[in-house]
Amino acid sequence: MKHLVAQYLGKTLISFNEYTNELTVPLGCDLPCLYERAIVVQSGFQPVKNNGFKIYKFINKNLAYALISKFK
Repeated sequence: MKHLVAQYLGKTLISFNEYTNELTVPLGCDLPCLYERAIVVQSGFQPVKNNGFKIYKFINKNLAYALISKFK
């Protein structure tokens, strides 16, 4: 629901850092289950919780941008 509200306001709660290949979402704003599974399967690693964010490491750039486009 939080992602839908952000989308309605013209924002996104997902960010991607190309230099570190990390996808980040705020804690409490988890990705929908199937999207999260796809990210975890692709990287092979569970997300890490750090400073109020859930960080997915070693994410393919194309997959990250495809996912982000679903929330715009």
